[in-house]
Amino acid sequence: MSIQPKTYKNKNGKEITKYYPCVWDSINKKPVYGDTGYSTEIKALVAEEKLKEKVKNGKIPKTKSKFKEVACKWFEARIVLVKNKELSNNTYRTDKDYYNSYLSDIFDDVYCHKITSVNIKKFVDEMKKEYKPKTVNRALSVLNMIFEYAVFPERVITDNPCLGIKGASLKKREFKVWDTETISYFMSLGSVKTSRYYEMFAMSFGYGMRPGEVCGLNASDLLGKGILKLKRGYDKYSQETYMKTDDSHRSLVVLPFYENLLLRRIEMKKYDKLECISKDITYFDNDYIFTQKNGNPVNPDVYYKAFKRIIAKHNKELELLADGFGKLPDGNSFLPDIRLYDARHSFGTNMILVNDKSPAIVAEIMGSSVEMIMKNYVHPNKIMQKDTLSGYADKLFRNEVSSSNTGS
Repeated sequence: MSIQPKTYKNKNGKEITKYYPCVWDSINKKPVYGDTGYSTEIKALVAEEKLKEKVKNGKIPKTKSKFKEVACKWFEARIVLVKNKELSNNTYRTDKDYYNSYLSDIFDDVYCHKITSVNIKKFVDEMKKEYKPKTVNRALSVLNMIFEYAVFPERVITDNPCLGIKGASLKKREFKVWDTETISYFMSLGSVKTSRYYEMFAMSFGYGMRPGEVCGLNASDLLGKGILKLKRGYDKYSQETYMKTDDSHRSLVVLPFYENLLLRRIEMKKYDKLECISKDITYFDNDYIFTQKNGNPVNPDVYYKAFKRIIAKHNKELELLADGFGKLPDGNSFLPDIRLYDARHSFGTNMILVNDKSPAIVAEIMGSSVEMIMKNYVHPNKIMQKDTLSGYADKLFRNEVSSSNTGS
């Protein structure tokens, strides 16, 4: 088409002329204007050539949409993925929480094409001042995915303004794992043995299951002949999930000890139901193995808090005893404070580094790939490093290393 001049007065009353590129979109049969006016016609002509290229390549937005409109459509599309078991409900709910908590107030009423990389960078920089790196990066990730959806399939913008924006730097997490002696000590505690979570702890430490996998175990998963089939999970929102990955769906050999623990919990549900009936309390019947007294499944958050509560109470009691007697009673020790998920890390580390088991077999048991297991779940400590280096040094330098180590 042509360059369109527009004249207006600035705040001082001076007339200003801006030149806007304008190109005819033959596919959509409408004129397309550049977003920015230029001070000279020559600059507008240069911009017009770029605009023609965009129109030719179909990179012109179809409509102008506000951020909240695109976000709403994106979440609707993700609900479909959840229903089709292509996305976990936990991921969907977490993304929605981040949108509501960090993005909605800032971006909702702004048109997508008006949001630039400068705006995104400023938003990220402000978040870094107030929130942890993990929170900043998750918020940026959700923002990036919404803008990707705005580019395609919505086509309300041509470029994602999040591209090139760096999130917060994450410090490498120092994972804590329990060795087999610590796990054995924990499982032998009276407070653990008498809790409703004993059997759950056994599955977490004995099989390296994710907390959601333990919570999602069903009676029908016990197939008989010593086989346990993992095919669903249960998340912190009290929703059944399709598990984290395809590898998570797996069949495991369930040893008689563990099978008896699971059968015992299934039997316990019958007594819980009778007690609820006797007290005129509603009981929720279901196939889940690990339930609360009213039949509701135990969700991972409840399970996690119970684990942390037992550790804290045990350590506090030992502190009081140590203060009173000047030392810890024989056979007692403090428990290192770890996350419930670290039971999984402990399993991987103990199996591969301590017991020298095949990474392939351990990965199959844990429902992950060998690469992921070796990268994320195996954590050598300094003693393991020393033993490994000493053994290798002995082979290289024979008696010299042994003599040096013994001081002779």
